[in-house]
Amino acid sequence: MLLSWFSEAIERINYPDLIVSFVMILILSFFCFKNTNNRKVFALLLVIYVLMVIVAILDYGISYTVLEVALIIAAASYVSLSFSDLGPFFSRKPRRKKVEPLPEETIEQLIEIINETVMLLSETKTGAIITFEKNEDLSEYINMGDAVDAPVTSELLRTIFYEGTPLHDGAVIIRDGKIAAASVYYTPTTRPLNGKYGARHRAAIGFSEVHRSITVVVSEETGRISFAVEGELISVSRDSFKRRLIEYLS
Repeated sequence: MLLSWFSEAIERINYPDLIVSFVMILILSFFCFKNTNNRKVFALLLVIYVLMVIVAILDYGISYTVLEVALIIAAASYVSLSFSDLGPFFSRKPRRKKVEPLPEETIEQLIEIINETVMLLSETKTGAIITFEKNEDLSEYINMGDAVDAPVTSELLRTIFYEGTPLHDGAVIIRDGKIAAASVYYTPTTRPLNGKYGARHRAAIGFSEVHRSITVVVSEETGRISFAVEGELISVSRDSFKRRLIEYLS
């Protein structure tokens, strides 16, 4: 009796629907699978699919339709999360005009000034974002900020990032050994990040996702120093900051 019922149930299964659904899940498995949210949604897809198989065997037509709709919604959510991870890749802008490298002497002077400044900013927990134009022209951002066009000095940088000044929230862009602009705002990353990051860090990461320039970030909460490079935030100690800065700017 049970065997007969099972045979009839197997015959009632809508195999094309189940095969299409299974293939869809396999295709989705090739999408970005980096973060916890994606894994949770993917697990939900598998659970819904198993329920679809069970409902198909039991011949619950209405429940099967509901599960099909749920599978489509979950699949759409999975694709949305995956493409948010791949967004920087698909939205990467065309390469801009290359920037000529600075003379070695200018770079050495700049590194000394930046190192001194960042150490003081870190010590006083003064938030800051400093971007160095390298490999590509950042005129688009410089024009959106407040023009400065002044030599790089520790005093001027600390004044700009002092909380009481109107320019302290945005980024400073350094071009040709000079402060080209201040109060420049970047579009924050939309990727889910592991850990707690403030607006400055998310903005620096977002900028580095689509630009090859180097950005230094100082946290106003902890004084932590980080580099935003190619979509990643790399924290460094105070002792190793200068060495890493030399590597990035040389």
